[in-house]
Amino acid sequence: MSVLSRLTNVVVVRSLRRWGVAGKMYAIAIACIAGFAAIAAYVAYVAIQTRADIQSLEEFSLQQVAITSQLDDLERTQQGLILSFFLTPNHTFSKADFRRLGELTARMQEVDAAATGPASVAQEDFETLKALAAELLDDSISKPDKLATLHAFLKTSASVERQLHVAASKRALEARENLKQISTMGDNLAWSVALASAVLICFVIPIMVLTITRFVRRINHITRTMHRIADCETGVDVPSTVDIGEVGELARAVQAFKRNTIALQRNSTEMLRLNGWFDLALNNMHGGLSIFDQNQELVMCNERYLELYDLPKHLGRPGTHLRDIVEYWYDKTSAEGSGRTETEVEKELNIYRANVADQQESVRVITLPSGRTVLVSSRPSLDGGWVDVHDDVTDRIQSDKTIERLAHSDLLTGLMNRHNFMTTLGARLGDIGQSPELAVLLVDICDFKRVNDTYGHDAGDAVLKTVAERLAALAGSHDNLGRLGGDGFALLKAGLNAAGAETCARDMCAVANEPVVIDGESIEIRINVGVALAPDNGQTAGELLQRAELALVQSKTAGPGTFALFDPQLESNLRENQALKDDLKAAFDLGQFELHYQPIMDFKTRQVASVEALMRWHHPTRGMVPPGIFIPIAEETGLIEQLGKWAIGRACRDAISWPDHVRVAVNLSANQFRNGDLHTITHAALRESGLPARRLEFEVTESLLLADEERTRRTLNRLKIMGIRIALDDFGTGYASLSYLRSFPFDKIKIDQTFVRDLPRDSDCNAIVRSVVLLAQMLGMRTVAEGIETVDHLNQVVAAGCDEIQGYYLSRPVPAASVPGIIADCENRLAEAA
Repeated sequence: MSVLSRLTNVVVVRSLRRWGVAGKMYAIAIACIAGFAAIAAYVAYVAIQTRADIQSLEEFSLQQVAITSQLDDLERTQQGLILSFFLTPNHTFSKADFRRLGELTARMQEVDAAATGPASVAQEDFETLKALAAELLDDSISKPDKLATLHAFLKTSASVERQLHVAASKRALEARENLKQISTMGDNLAWSVALASAVLICFVIPIMVLTITRFVRRINHITRTMHRIADCETGVDVPSTVDIGEVGELARAVQAFKRNTIALQRNSTEMLRLNGWFDLALNNMHGGLSIFDQNQELVMCNERYLELYDLPKHLGRPGTHLRDIVEYWYDKTSAEGSGRTETEVEKELNIYRANVADQQESVRVITLPSGRTVLVSSRPSLDGGWVDVHDDVTDRIQSDKTIERLAHSDLLTGLMNRHNFMTTLGARLGDIGQSPELAVLLVDICDFKRVNDTYGHDAGDAVLKTVAERLAALAGSHDNLGRLGGDGFALLKAGLNAAGAETCARDMCAVANEPVVIDGESIEIRINVGVALAPDNGQTAGELLQRAELALVQSKTAGPGTFALFDPQLESNLRENQALKDDLKAAFDLGQFELHYQPIMDFKTRQVASVEALMRWHHPTRGMVPPGIFIPIAEETGLIEQLGKWAIGRACRDAISWPDHVRVAVNLSANQFRNGDLHTITHAALRESGLPARRLEFEVTESLLLADEERTRRTLNRLKIMGIRIALDDFGTGYASLSYLRSFPFDKIKIDQTFVRDLPRDSDCNAIVRSVVLLAQMLGMRTVAEGIETVDHLNQVVAAGCDEIQGYYLSRPVPAASVPGIIADCENRLAEAA
């Protein structure tokens, strides 16, 4: 049975899986009908074929019997003729008798040939009999010869008869075999019918039953699964989801039902959780919330809504009409004894009706009897209801006022802030016709960072407040005083000409420059004041403030505690400086920079030890721009990094053609150390030019060491490892520390020319130079004296022990092409001086 079940599964179920239930049932019915029809057709075919075969065999047997009878008759006739010959006296035979023998022989041959199958007698035997019969008819043959011929005829005829008897026996056997075959065919027909019926009973009907049972079982399984899912057993598996047809569709529908049930359970849980959160959020909202439907009945509200309007709990129940709430509120808030009026209630209700009808959002402000202010935002819904949000904005209004005040004032001093001051300045400039002259006085506390660093930020704030109070004491009722940020103040004063503004600025300096005492500590302060007048120095707030700042810069140049009035020349200088910046940015791309070189001689060897590369700018209209002018601008604009990289590469390429003992020295800026790629730039310049690293020397200043000591030390060490020499330039003019000489790998120290120039007449300078030389010798460093312009300078530094000299006495800076000639000239000059 298991084999039959597997066969059913393979042959029927799998082949019909893509069909529906109805299709499968139809297929099974058609298969059964087709089976019955096939069996019936087969039985009919076998019966018809058997009947035809029986008829054919019957006809064949009858034919064989008829042939056998004819042959027997012919044979008896022939034997009778021959027998009558021998029985007649003297064996007489007429020609008719002999002719009769020949005809019988021919007839026997024809009958034998007409029999089914091969001839019974050979053809030559019949031909012999015919020949013998013909001889018997010949009268010329003697009687003895005829007898001999007759004997031969009899002998041959006996042979033919024997053959015919054998053939007749075979035909009789064939007839019996045909009868047996007919009987066998009948039996086969019976067995065929029995076998077809057995196949129908044993295979077709069980397959149909098993298939239908399988379909019914799966449908029952799906039905039970659906009942379990309906009972919320979502863990049950849904069968037959891969089938195509009604069963598969039903299973997939149950699968979808399962997913929906799971989602519904999850959503129900989530809904319960969200409802809890919603209730929590609703009742913890800062503002009140109320929702009304199209019938003006309350859908829901939170506790804050009831608290804002001091409503009882029963008025917060769903279904409460808005009229009841409005009537209660008017009764409660109306003046004692006055009560409410129907007109007030209707007016309030009409507001909501109008908003709903227009589908417009609205905002109203309600002042409660307690003095609190409530902002009511109404938003209508499409179904005729609306949502109200009630926000207590009392504190917000107070905060907005405070913010507005703070937005226009400085938090520390209480003065006008920068925005308020500029707005006021612009407004007063618009009324310049009523105030013919208007002065802006900018104030800046000198070195205020020192106050914060030394005494702390609290002390710094106290100083700012004190300065603000002192300046406010000088301001009139129509003046405007503000703090523009940091340590800067501004006073806007009307009715001042240049002389009056100068007097006011002087008074401000005198008052503000007094020491400030904080916690018993006296703090010295100084201010600078810059003054600009309207309309002479500017007609807009921006112009006037800018020119006051230029005057302030001018006063800082004059020193702390001073003031300055705006001078148009200041703006001209500013424009000139900006134009110079613009030209400097284009100069590099235009190739307007070049390097000049000044020799540095070793006094002991009487040879040029190195040459210092000095950058020059050939401006097309300004001519040669001094480095003291464009180098600070390059550092300010960031172009110094690009110029420094170019100078290193240019100097290396120029020096490669000079004598091997001559080094080239390049000055470095602090900006070149910030990006950290100075080592890479230098390595690339040496590689491209072919100059040995020992012939390259970098000069750094003390200000560079102050910028980032750790990074600078790492970079200098990497350069020193490459074989490059490092020199400390302008030693003694900055914030030098002896620790630099110990922590940085300097090869030599360049003594600034300010000490060298005063050597002949200043003993202190002589002592300083000798001390530096002695210090350098003890640290293993060489010294270079700069600014050698006379023989006296030369003799003094040589007497002090300096190793190398540099200055106009030897040579001014020259282009690279002139360096070889200058080297020879310097050596000759030094020889003459010796």
